[in-house]
Amino acid sequence: MKTYCFGEHQFIPERQLLLHGTTPVRIGGRAADILAALVERPGQVLTKDELMARAWPGLVVEPANLKVNVAAIRKALGGEAGERSIIAVNGRGYRFAVPVEAWTATPPTALRKPSLPVGPPLIGRAEAAAHITRLLGQHRLVTIIGTGGVGKTSLAIHVANLAAEGYRHGAWLLDFGIISDPACIAGALAAELGVTVQADDILAALAQALRDWQALLVFDCCEQALEETARIATRLLDAAPGLGILATSREALRARQERVYVLPPLELPPYSACRTAEKARAFPAIQLFLERAAARAGGFSLDDSNVAEICAICRTLDGVPWR
Repeated sequence: MKTYCFGEHQFIPERQLLLHGTTPVRIGGRAADILAALVERPGQVLTKDELMARAWPGLVVEPANLKVNVAAIRKALGGEAGERSIIAVNGRGYRFAVPVEAWTATPPTALRKPSLPVGPPLIGRAEAAAHITRLLGQHRLVTIIGTGGVGKTSLAIHVANLAAEGYRHGAWLLDFGIISDPACIAGALAAELGVTVQADDILAALAQALRDWQALLVFDCCEQALEETARIATRLLDAAPGLGILATSREALRARQERVYVLPPLELPPYSACRTAEKARAFPAIQLFLERAAARAGGFSLDDSNVAEICAICRTLDGVPWR
């Protein structure tokens, strides 16, 4: 689907859609046909006969109809800006007098499957998962923030898997932590979603390709490119009303539509609960330690003889699973 960009406008002839920024501008079908002919050949004079043949193929109409529709296009482009954009050439026709950039973006194929993995078992985060799920139901951009290793990614994947059924095109994960150059993020996202982009402005083309999509995008490890992530998130959400974004970061994105959830460390047992294995085992930080220890050393178990030592280790880690 080809899009033409000029000034603050985008025009998609195939959909007869004119946008000022991200806001649709009303334009009639005949006027759209005339505008398409002009932007396809910017700077060139198109005769009145050429334009009329494009807008009224096979019909004989009065030249006044062309004049009326050109006036409608100029008005749609913003009055004075429209007058500067479409220049009448006496005795010949009209030409489009502002620079035009054309690009093509192919929407994601329906055969491509979402990239969201199955996360590890969730320990001690049921309340957090429920809270974030509620936030996603009310807001289109939710960011989980917390210290490194606190479990933001695992929680985001868990929530996204639960929420994926509510999105026609599922949930998708992009790890920003493996992208060293923020300028490459939009291209990496397009590749992950299966969007083919032929344009200098990859983000604009990607936003257009996703306009009719209903999906949850998980942006992981955004702290390395906060400003670019916020720009991408805002542009995509403005262009595609069916998109939602769940981000993880050590800091808030500070994007316009963002809602933040601060993820605390896992709950630690108080000293009084570290005297017996039975009491200590009720706390999420201990549960996660035991799960990880069992995965690495089969046969490991918590008992009254080692409970104080294991509690001390978890307390040293401040309840952060991977520190």
